[in-house]
Amino acid sequence: MSVGTLPPRETVLVVEDPRFQARRHAVEADQRRHRRNRLLALAAVLLGLLTLFGLSRSPIVAVNQIQVLGGEMSGPEGVKAASGIRKGDQMMDLDLAAARQRLEALPWVRSARVARAWPATVRIVVTERRPVARIADEDGQRWWMADATGRLLDAVPAPPESLVQIDGVVSGGKPGVQLAPRAAAALHLISHFPAEVASRTVGLRFAGADEIQLVINPTDDPAAAAGAPLHGVSPGCPKLDVPPPLAVAELGMVSGLDEKLLALGAVLTQVDNRDLATIDVRVPNKPVVTRRASCQ
Repeated sequence: MSVGTLPPRETVLVVEDPRFQARRHAVEADQRRHRRNRLLALAAVLLGLLTLFGLSRSPIVAVNQIQVLGGEMSGPEGVKAASGIRKGDQMMDLDLAAARQRLEALPWVRSARVARAWPATVRIVVTERRPVARIADEDGQRWWMADATGRLLDAVPAPPESLVQIDGVVSGGKPGVQLAPRAAAALHLISHFPAEVASRTVGLRFAGADEIQLVINPTDDPAAAAGAPLHGVSPGCPKLDVPPPLAVAELGMVSGLDEKLLALGAVLTQVDNRDLATIDVRVPNKPVVTRRASCQ
């Protein structure tokens, strides 16, 4: 061997047990199978998502019908238009909360619920407000109906006579507008009348800065005071400014109104209602009754 020459590399033979070789091949095959299964699962998920997206864009799940339950005063078509939902809209794209807010902005609507009814129907349930009083418009040709919260609902030529008249006029009124706090408080009071007071109250007046009067019909005949004004000449009783058979209930300040209304109801059901002029319940445990014959 010459200097600088490496000896030839020896070849080493490794003898492998066939069982190890078979095990290694089985492990490699199992790994390949797991990789293939994961790829197949991922492909299935992607295919499912693409299918769902395609279905969500298809006419199969587009809005085909809009059902309206309630909303008599607003009208079914008015409710549908206000919701902002149209036939053909994709069911998945609907903003139900925004639709509910738009509906509750309608003058007559107190609350609304909007829901999907798969596959292609939207269901709208509307609960409307109830008018409790009427207030004259400044044009002298219409009456505004208002609910117990002081919200103006609509202006009509002739509202139901059963609605309590609030003394005064509405200036610049629009449907859905909220009345001033004093008027709203009066409307809230009307909505809490005991039955015996509600059936006999014709109107509500403000006396001074913070005092309330009720104009009442003491008789058991509602027609006896139909159309009677809240102010008028009272023959034989100059201290009274309502025409017969109407009388005035003095409630005074707005504090303690529940007790005053209960006292007024007790008087109306327990005393002779003929020829009544005033019922003063400003001190509810000591009501004072005067009659037309003695009010000179």
